[in-house]
Parts: sequence; C-alpha cells; structure tokens
Amino acid sequence: MIEEFAVEPAAVATSIADFNNIVDRFGIDRGRVISDFAGGPGNWVNKVRVEANARLQPRARLDLVERLTQAARDLTILRMREDYSAVDDWLPNVLRSDRAKPWSGIITTDGRAGHANECASARVDNRIPWLRDRDLPRVPRTTEALSAVFKPLLSLSRHVVLVDPYVTFDSTTRRREQWAQPLAAYVAAAVGGRELGSLEIHTAADDASDPRWSRRPDARLFEQACRTTFLPLLPRGVRIQFSRWRERPSDQLLHERLVLTEIGGFRVDAGLDARPGDLVPVTRLSRETCLDLKHRYIAATSPYIFADGFTILKPS
Repeated sequence: MIEEFAVEPAAVATSIADFNNIVDRFGIDRGRVISDFAGGPGNWVNKVRVEANARLQPRARLDLVERLTQAARDLTILRMREDYSAVDDWLPNVLRSDRAKPWSGIITTDGRAGHANECASARVDNRIPWLRDRDLPRVPRTTEALSAVFKPLLSLSRHVVLVDPYVTFDSTTRRREQWAQPLAAYVAAAVGGRELGSLEIHTAADDASDPRWSRRPDARLFEQACRTTFLPLLPRGVRIQFSRWRERPSDQLLHERLVLTEIGGFRVDAGLDARPGDLVPVTRLSRETCLDLKHRYIAATSPYIFADGFTILKPS
C-alpha cells in the first residue's frame, strides 16, 4: 500500500524552498513516494541535477543536491515501474504509463498535463487532497490482508521488529492459523529471498504474580512450541531473535502490537494475529517514531523487565 506519484524533475529544481515544499510531503513511511520514472534506475535524480545545474546558483545547487541525495537514500524516491520510452519526453511517458497503471498524483511545472490528480509545482500546499496524510482503511484481520499491507515496507527494510505481547504457539490447528501462519507470512514478506540485517519478535513472558500473564507458558515450553509449530513454516536461512518481557510494578503495560523497521512501521492495536471476520485499524508510524519505540525493547532502555530469550534458525 504505497502510493506512487510522478513529479516532473524541473518542478523541484527551481529553488531549495520549492524542493523542500514538494519532496518533504513524501516518504516511504508516509505511504507515498516519488517515482524514479525517467528512463532507468537513478535517472530521475540525475534529471533533477541537470535541471538544478541550469537554474540555480552554486550554493543553492549544492544544498539541493545534498537534500536530493538524502531523499533517495531514505527511499522517498523509489523505482516501481519500467515502461519509460527514451524516444519521448517525461510528460508523454507519464501520461502513457498512467493509462496502464494510474498515478496517485502528478506534479508538473505548469499544470499542463490535463490529469484529474495534477498540480502545478507553485500550487502545492496542504489543500491538495491527494497530498494529505490519510488514515489507512480498516483491514480484514486475515493473514493475506495484513501481509499485503505490511509487505511493501517490509520488503524494503533491513531490520524488522515484530511486537505483540500475546504471541502464542502450540500444535492446535486454531493456534497455528491464528499465530504461527500470520507471523511466518510477515517474515516471508520481509525476507523475500534476501538476507536481513536482523529480525526480532518480542512478546510477554509468564508472570505468576499477574493474572493477565499467569497462564503464559514458561520459557522452556514457549521455545519448544516455537520450534515445533513456528519454525517449520519459515523460509530457509531465516534467523529470528525472540525476547520475552515482564511489566514493572506501577509502570507501562505491555499492550502494543507493532511492526517496526528502520524506514517506518505500523501499529495494529487489535493484534498481529489472524481472526477472520474482524476488521482492524492499522496506523502508519514514521521512521522517527519507530526508532523511539524500538528502544522499549532493548534491555538497557526498556520500561519493561527482560525475562528470557532465544534464537531460532531455519537451516538453508
């Protein structure tokens, strides 16, 4: 669920103020990106540089190129389609591609495209409805639907953290379909045949002093159930670090259900498990928010007490 926008290279090369006004409205963590649509990988960035060279003074040009490089590094600019013809200019390519796969919006220098969702660069502001941050529609609480929401972000990430205090594994069909299968699907979406930098799952530990957690399995039983029920469903070569936590008295409750990465994430208040028939709200999280939330699941900075952990590895 990433929206793709066509932005004319010249539209962001008139000044650093115009560049910031347009480019800062995009981001992989906001669910919308500028398409690297200009002939080949990195060509959109190169065309912006060419336009900036022709229009800007050296200092302004240097500032713009620095911001442009950072935007590309942050995946604000992303290549998602290939149907560009070197015979035609940028705008005819954009309009032809729109017929095959509609753009979420088009930004041009002068509004000449005649597209329903088009805006001239000088008129870009918060009044443009298709450039506003919007809540995601409620998502069916199924493995397929939730995976489809998470996959575009997970497939571009190097470091993935899944958080749900109620993760449960056992050999019953109901539990397998509720927990093991959805989590395995999220892992598969993240891996996609490549090697991740890290993959973590955080959940609550058993706690005899708290009625909410007193029926959770102890460390040995949880790990055993994980290896028996969850591990066989994982792609080959996957390594996952499990961590279990307990609440501190009179401190923050373990209740968050999160998908966190270094480039953004999601909050799913109802849970990461599958319960067909339910619809759940899913909220996007910025990369900055994800970084803050990750610190809650590092022992040195956590408001919770680290209880136990283990690593599983699916052999290649």
